[in-house]
Amino acid sequence: MKTLILFTHALLAIPLFGAGLKITDLTCEHQVNPSALHAETPRLSWRLESSERGTRQKAYRILAASSMQALARNEGELWDTGKKASASNLLVFYKGQEKLAPGQQVFWKVQVWDEQDQQSPWSNAAHFTMGLPAKEDWAADWISFEDRSPLLGNPAELSLPA
Repeated sequence: MKTLILFTHALLAIPLFGAGLKITDLTCEHQVNPSALHAETPRLSWRLESSERGTRQKAYRILAASSMQALARNEGELWDTGKKASASNLLVFYKGQEKLAPGQQVFWKVQVWDEQDQQSPWSNAAHFTMGLPAKEDWAADWISFEDRSPLLGNPAELSLPA
């Protein structure tokens, strides 16, 4: 009988370990997976959902990587906040070790802890791409067609029948 009671209590305790926490709606500068960001330090946001009423975030961890594969291995070579005590989930400034380069793509995800220190699973991955703010960053040639119209040529070379 004691075994049955212990087993029942163990089953009831399983959902208490962060099972009800879920992170959704990851955005960067209020956009979902934006391209061509011109902010030098992008701001990240997310939303916490819980099956329990009144659940609040007490800490977070953000990982940022240069590839989806590195992020899947939980390697945040661009940025790993570690567990940071904060209730903030809106407009958290990117503070990676290096300044982000023009055109660089960054993959990121979030994990949070609630007021009972229950850890959520990792969020789905999101990404953003830095823009090309400086004129020097644009290296493409102009795309146009060659106009062979005699009316638009050099007036000195213009010869029309009389």
